[in-house]
Amino acid sequence: MARMVAGAGMAGGFVDRTVIPAVPLHVEYALTDLGRSVARPLAAVRHGVEAHLDEIGTPTGAA
Repeated sequence: MARMVAGAGMAGGFVDRTVIPAVPLHVEYALTDLGRSVARPLAAVRHGVEAHLDEIGTPTGAA
């Protein structure tokens, strides 16, 4: 099956996008090496924020 891979610049180089020309059109996304290298530190930040949501509060203007 023919594949067309978008440039490495997608999402700042964190994600590769592969378009598979079929009916229906199919698109696959995958983390690049750069994306994988930041996944663990970002997950740690997310877990830290989730652990302290009650201390952080609701952002101004949020519903």
